[in-house]
Amino acid sequence: MSKIINFKGILVPESDIVEALKLVKELREKVIYKGIHPVATRIALKYALMVDDEASKSQLTPEQEEAINETVRKLYKIATR
Repeated sequence: MSKIINFKGILVPESDIVEALKLVKELREKVIYKGIHPVATRIALKYALMVDDEASKSQLTPEQEEAINETVRKLYKIATR
């Protein structure tokens, strides 16, 4: 059974976070393999984030968003050690 992470009232299985991160990594690998320009990839990723940020405004409280951001900062810190 996967550990459940609580983002200020939103319960997310840790296994779902791991799978989502794997999908993003696979996307980056496919882009490199296909020879897509890195700037085009960055534009697409930033666009996807902008669309997701806009959609989440009606679904997440500022506290929940900050809890998510803190988790992302921690993951990044671990990944860049």
